Amino acid sequence: MTPLTCLALAIHFEARSEPLDGQAAVASVVLERVAMERYPDTICEVVFQRKQFSAFNNGIPAIRDQRAWETSRHVAQMAMDDIRGVSPIQGATMYHADHITPYWADHYEYLGQVGSHVFYGAND
Repeated sequence: MTPLTCLALAIHFEARSEPLDGQAAVASVVLERVAMERYPDTICEVVFQRKQFSAFNNGIPAIRDQRAWETSRHVAQMAMDDIRGVSPIQGATMYHADHITPYWADHYEYLGQVGSHVFYGAND
């Protein structure tokens, strides 16, 4: 699987109903993690790291909406081409849906909300 496909899968299954900037913010989280030592070194390894992105906890779901899939691929390509310029949130390594509060949220720096996702960065 190519890095573009892996990133598009993360965008599609984690944020396809979000506005484009929300999808780009999710892509940015994956790319930020790739750049950090404590996460895997490739986009695919980050996306499929065990229990990191809930969409893949039980494997890769089937793509049912081809139009949304093409949008996800487009956003993934834009993010890969311009890592810093596409996302409205910079430095985020974690996020969650706004209707939940995970146990780890207090351990990271709040960076903002885009659409229905809340983004955090490391408290370094």
